[in-house]
Formats: sequence, C-alpha cells, structure tokens
Amino acid sequence: MNTLRCPKCGKEIPEGSSFCPECGTKLNQKTGYKKYIIMGAVIAIALLGMLYIYGTIKHKRELAEIAAHNEAVNQYENVIKEYTEELNNIKSAYKSIGDMLCMDSKTNFGFGLDEQFNMNNTYSICSGTVAKIKESKETTDKLYNSLSELYIEDEYVDSLKGKAGYLKESYEVLYNFIINKNYTVASYETEWNTYFPQFEKNLQQLQDTI
Repeated sequence: MNTLRCPKCGKEIPEGSSFCPECGTKLNQKTGYKKYIIMGAVIAIALLGMLYIYGTIKHKRELAEIAAHNEAVNQYENVIKEYTEELNNIKSAYKSIGDMLCMDSKTNFGFGLDEQFNMNNTYSICSGTVAKIKESKETTDKLYNSLSELYIEDEYVDSLKGKAGYLKESYEVLYNFIINKNYTVASYETEWNTYFPQFEKNLQQLQDTI
C-alpha cells in the first residue's frame, strides 16, 4: 500500500487515512492525492512540450517542402525560358530561308531552271543557315527532354508543360518541312504560310505564360 507522511509529526500514514495514527492530526482529504496531482501536472507539461516540439518540427518540414517545391518550379521555368529563347533566336533563320524557298517555288526560268532547281540552289547558298538550324535543333531537343525529368505537381507547371508540348509539335513540323524537305513544290507556299505562323503563335503563347 502506498504511504504518505504526516505534515506534523512526519510519520508514515497509510493512503486514504483521515487522521495520523501517531499524533492524531486530522489530514486534508486531498493529501493523499497531492503527489498524483504533481505527477499529472508534470506529465501535462511534458506532453505540451512534446506537442510544441512536434508542431515546430512539422512546421519546419512543411516550410522545407514548400521551398523545395518552389525551387523545382523555378528550375522548370528556367528550362522553359532557355527553350523559348533558343527558338526565338533561331526563328529569323527559318523566316529567311523559308521566304526564299517560297519565292523559288513560284519561279520557273525555263531551260531546266525549274522551281525545284531554284529551291535546291537556295539550300546550297544557305548551307550555313541550315547548319545553324540543325545545331539549334539539337539544343532545343536536349532542353525539352530535360523537362520530362522534372516531375512536379503544380498547376502553373502543368500549363507550361501543355503549351511547351504544342510548341514542340509545331516546331517538329516546321523543321521537317524546311530541313528534311517534307514538302511538295506545288503546295509549298500554302504549307509555309500555315506552319511558320502556327509555330510563331505557339512560341508567343508560351513566352506570355512565363
């Protein structure tokens, strides 16, 4: 049985006693529960401390997750900026050779100097431009492929990803049209006036988003 001590004589008193069996001192009804009250208070304080520490750790973890998420979004956005900047820089090269080929497709001097001959001649003259476009294509492909390695659940990133996908598709069509000569002479002008404006539109839409 648990025992307490008499506040007057100091003798041990069985828990629940109303009087001290030694000196007869009347005991407070709460005396037997005093140590439990103290223990309860200590436990409560300890629990509050643990809750505070847990809350602090959880808050710091949440802040770290937010910071990591924002960093990932910024990284994704920076790659998109590099991607659109590279395409914007090469756009004039496409415009230059595309317009020349468009004119060639409508010009026939006779004597074997037909439209296709003129277009082939333009490719020879613009070999430097063609090489520049091919080099740029390698760069943009690497940048675009690196985006797929960045998995981020974010509404803004989803918007960028969707518009980058449309831009990629229109750019592939334009590249195959100009560089891989995926065209027919008779329909060149119509296709050129469709593919290049679509590429410009998609590029501008993505640039306006970032």
